[in-house]
Amino acid sequence: MPLVSQAAATDLKALEHLVALRAVQATSDDGAIARYNQQMDEAWTFFVANKATVVPLLREQFDAEICVFVYGRGAG
Repeated sequence: MPLVSQAAATDLKALEHLVALRAVQATSDDGAIARYNQQMDEAWTFFVANKATVVPLLREQFDAEICVFVYGRGAG
């Protein structure tokens, strides 16, 4: 029996992708741009392939970020 359910493992992978996307910074370095593009392609491919599991998590994460941006604090 796995220690982590498939849904939990998918959530963890989605969060890893979000961390990588949040780390993207403006740059003129062609190598960095290529890595960022690959990371974004991998993230979106994963999100689309796991849409049913990932969309609620993405909504939760985006809601929290919007609350921080608009209200200066987390949701809740």
